[in-house]
Amino acid sequence: MNQLEERVYQNQEDEEIDLMELVKILLNHKLMLIVVTISIIFISGIAGYILNKKNMITSVVIELNYPELEIGLNPDKTPFLKDNLVSINTLNTVFAEFKKDKIKVKEFADFRNSLSIEGVIPDNVSQKIETALKKGETLSYYPTQYKVKLKEMNKNVLERLSIEAVEEFEEKYKPKSEILLMGRVNNIYDYDDYILLFNEKIRSLKLNFSLDYKINYYSKILGYSFNELNNRIDNIQNIELKKLESFLDIKGLSNSKNTREIKLRADIKFLNLRKEKLIGESKVIKNILDEYKPTNRQIVVPSMGELGIKLETENEYYSKLIEKYLLVNTSIENIGYEIKFKEEEISKIVYPTEEENKMINESINLLATRLNEVIEDANIINKEFYEVKYGNMIKILTPVEISNSGKPMILFLGVGAVLGLFASIFLIFICEFIKNYKTRFSFKN
Repeated sequence: MNQLEERVYQNQEDEEIDLMELVKILLNHKLMLIVVTISIIFISGIAGYILNKKNMITSVVIELNYPELEIGLNPDKTPFLKDNLVSINTLNTVFAEFKKDKIKVKEFADFRNSLSIEGVIPDNVSQKIETALKKGETLSYYPTQYKVKLKEMNKNVLERLSIEAVEEFEEKYKPKSEILLMGRVNNIYDYDDYILLFNEKIRSLKLNFSLDYKINYYSKILGYSFNELNNRIDNIQNIELKKLESFLDIKGLSNSKNTREIKLRADIKFLNLRKEKLIGESKVIKNILDEYKPTNRQIVVPSMGELGIKLETENEYYSKLIEKYLLVNTSIENIGYEIKFKEEEISKIVYPTEEENKMINESINLLATRLNEVIEDANIINKEFYEVKYGNMIKILTPVEISNSGKPMILFLGVGAVLGLFASIFLIFICEFIKNYKTRFSFKN
């Protein structure tokens, strides 16, 4: 038992001696240990710096703010795509401007591929999306902020790119508020043409006022809403324009008799063609009515689809035919009255007297002035409305920043320290081994 304890004690003592020898060896070569470790840390730092420099990117955040984005649309109701924030045209312009001295890539394809656009999704939205996915549901979300990244260290390139992108987006998608004014009388058009132009302008104005829930928008500049403008237009159309139109119809006045007669005869020709077509259709229906009278049997009439008649049951075919027959013949009668009315218009077309022509021109100019007053006010409210709704539809949210997409430098330095320590210990032991080998070899000789 004593021999065993003595042997264990001896082994422990040998190990302590060996460990002390190792420490002594390292201390004897401490200069090598320090130099090699520091050298490898330095090399690792340089390698990390070079690697990170290759992975440097510039980034900027662009923010969108308009109502249609919530459902994934552009302001003009077309589908929104994040990649379209920076168009090919913008990329081409910036590449051509900076390719000589500030862009490191030489090919446009490489420059385009170095650009990436990522949506910035808030943490609370990400959690909602994850929860929805776990439940087997889908949650649509369109970010309002997008991070534009470019693998270029020069801030000027991305600054120019983002400014161009914002300007192009506004130019392309921001609604235009300017409505063109009505022109004054210049004797190019017939009186009827002016009436048509006025009605068309009024129709487009009403349509413009009704868009995007405008009608109740209250202008802080003018002190009233689009609804007030709509009422003013109704008064112009229903009172003043109708008055002029009725005067011209009763008198049959025209400042271009031949042109108006040609137009009316063309209308009559077209109406006669429609009338002949309807007469032919009426004859077909009459023949079917005479041939397929109701009986106790159910009858299927194959020509119903061709006549535009849909049957719920086979027994109602006869009542549907009669209904269609009456409708077609009523249309024929109405077209006949319309043709007669236009023929009467041709017979009573006369040139106005100088006094009548002056009065009509004054009335047209007055209508144009009244309508232009409404248009000018509409342009003011439109501009105010779109500035409120789309004034900040897109903007650059953050300045351009240069960041590193590689690994932190501390990681490279830490790896260098570990590698340097092991490499220096390895070299020290190699040197010690060579030294001992030479000593032993010399001793034997």
